[in-house]
Amino acid sequence: MPGQGNDHPPCPGAQVTVAPFPLHEESGPEFAVKKYPFYLPVILHSPQQQNSSVILTCKNKRRGESAAEETSERAGRGELSLLTSRRNGIRADSRAPPLLLLLYKRPQRQRAKPSSSSYSPARNTGPAAGGRRSRSRRLEAWRSSSREEVGDLSQQPAAMEKPRQVVRKFLARPQHEGVGAVVRRSIGRFELRYFDPFLVLDEFSVSAPAGFPDHPHRGFETVTYMLEGAVTHEDFEGHRGTIKAGDVQWMTAGRGIVHSEMPAGPGTSKGLQLWVNLSSGNKMVEPGYQEIQSKDIACTSADGVTVRVIAGHAMGVRSPVCTRTPTMYLDFTVRPRAAVRQPVLPSWNAFAYVLEGEGVFGTERCAPVGAHHLLLLGQGDGLEVWNKSDRPLRFLLIGGEPIGEPVAQLGPFVMNTEEEIDMTVDDFERYANGFEKARHWKSQAMVALGVE
Repeated sequence: MPGQGNDHPPCPGAQVTVAPFPLHEESGPEFAVKKYPFYLPVILHSPQQQNSSVILTCKNKRRGESAAEETSERAGRGELSLLTSRRNGIRADSRAPPLLLLLYKRPQRQRAKPSSSSYSPARNTGPAAGGRRSRSRRLEAWRSSSREEVGDLSQQPAAMEKPRQVVRKFLARPQHEGVGAVVRRSIGRFELRYFDPFLVLDEFSVSAPAGFPDHPHRGFETVTYMLEGAVTHEDFEGHRGTIKAGDVQWMTAGRGIVHSEMPAGPGTSKGLQLWVNLSSGNKMVEPGYQEIQSKDIACTSADGVTVRVIAGHAMGVRSPVCTRTPTMYLDFTVRPRAAVRQPVLPSWNAFAYVLEGEGVFGTERCAPVGAHHLLLLGQGDGLEVWNKSDRPLRFLLIGGEPIGEPVAQLGPFVMNTEEEIDMTVDDFERYANGFEKARHWKSQAMVALGVE
């Protein structure tokens, strides 16, 4: 599915100038114009330092005037911020996609010392200060503690040295994406552009003829997990199949793929799609699929808790999925008055997403959290969750090893540098270096929609 991601701090004192439409291509060194035919917005990227200005415009005149007016209002309210990098100059981010979809290399900056209440994601840059265990010892500790305890955790022995706490909470609100589809985006939004190694998390709802017609990807993996209904997937390699309720498709876009995802049959299809970033060494691998039917997903139950293991392992069972970026993806259902304790590698970033019901996460003193909330978890060696309500609680626990590399993103293309993004766009436009088969391919969904 189309999307965006990456998070950076605002550049204080920067100003926004919105150009009148139409705006012709500038010449000379002051502005470099980026034009991408498969997206409406255009950004004129200034190589100057902070306190300079950036010009936003659009190819379509009507949309351009609307974007200019919207940008002015957002700048006035402080909702639009300029971000700076020594190498890449400045750029702007907006709360309302797809006003701006260009993201550049991560800025180099001094990090403020985190307070006890601030959030600091785990990184894979080596052991932290304070005598942290080596990675091999942490892995061994993870394996030895893979059996979770559930029930009344206050009566159980303390199995975790440092349970993870909720450090930030987001309500995923509906927005339009694709063609007529509605998604609740929690990662990849203005407040949380990127949570290493995760780029996007969408909870989607779509009914025919809406959907996600032909679109490209490069540089990451998508994980589609169907909750209700079914989606038909097809790509320019000739692969075609249906992802039904409970099924998982783990797709490696690698060096390039063009595909479509459209609802199969009547009714509403609901599911989740997670984008997992790939390291620089894996971004240009050949595309591939791992498709797991619902009946083949590892599943177990104990003491009022059921877990479906999409990736990783939990409660003594392990997923068959191979992840290029080490990832854990667990779907928990917790009965009323039950509880669960799940280890998470201390060096990993992790979050929970509530699908149904409400639960208490991290510590029993916290207020219950309801459906469609994403909870970022602080550092620690696991998560404790209680269901104190009279309804079942269903939530996802997802974690991954941070990659720790620069992220450059243009919509469905995720690389490490702006130059690589430019080359990717050239490859897509010229049907080269992985996109050769896109020249003469059109999905059956596009044909049915009458798109030329």
